[in-house]
Parts: sequence; structure tokens; C-alpha cells
Amino acid sequence: MRFVIDVVAGELLEKHPLEYWWAPDFPAIDPRRWGRRYDDFWMLGISETGKPGRKFFDELVHLSWAGGGGYQTYRVPKGQYLGGEPVFLGDPADPKHGLVICQLLEAETRRGSFLLFDAFDVTRGPIAKLPLPRAIPPCFHASFHAD
Repeated sequence: MRFVIDVVAGELLEKHPLEYWWAPDFPAIDPRRWGRRYDDFWMLGISETGKPGRKFFDELVHLSWAGGGGYQTYRVPKGQYLGGEPVFLGDPADPKHGLVICQLLEAETRRGSFLLFDAFDVTRGPIAKLPLPRAIPPCFHASFHAD
């Protein structure tokens, strides 16, 4: 939910609900937009929300408040899970281009990796997979700072 508030008058001016409601969590934005208005953000979701049984984050979701709040998703294969939060790496030359990095856990093989996505076309799936020597705990948090 995005709220637009007149802080001087103390009034709620607008409410914009999310269209994605499958246990969204760990939202991330372009760090160059911290403390400023932004439209695009990325988060994790659970496709099996509301169904019985064990479950964990298995979707990467890109949402945009612009144009009515639509969204795109990418779902990892069964038995694989996303952890931490998505990390946005912006293209310094173009604010509408960048990558999103997500931590992946392959439960059956106990392998871990990082998946890289085109930030503005996550439905296409990962454009690269960076294997790790061992899996990282699924709720390990991250951030990125360009040098």
C-alpha cells in the first residue's frame, strides 16, 4: 500500500493498494532513490500463499506504482527458493536500466547461487547464475554500493 499524506495538514490524500498479494516481503528500490519518490520496486513472494503445507519465497516480483501498479513475476522451479531481499544494481548511465540480484537455494542439492535478472523484465528469467561454494542461509540480507 502506498499512502500519499499531506504532512502539514495531517491528512491522508490518497491510497494505492498493491495488486500482488501472495505474501509479499523484502521490498527493495533503486538505492539512488532512497528518501525520494520512486515508482519501481522489487520484492519476493510465495506462490502457494493460502494453501496448506510448507512453503517459502519462490517468486521475484517487479512492481511499479506508475500506470496503475501492475507487476511482473518470475517463479523459480519447484524445490528451489529465493532468500534475503532482491538487490537492485542501477545502470549509472540510465535510470531505467539495471539488474536485480537474488539469492537462490536449491533445497535438494543444498547448493546456493545468485541469480541476475534484467530489473525491468524479470518474467524473462535469470540472465546469469553465479554458483556459490556453499549455500547461504535463506534469510541473509544484502545491499549494494557502487564504488
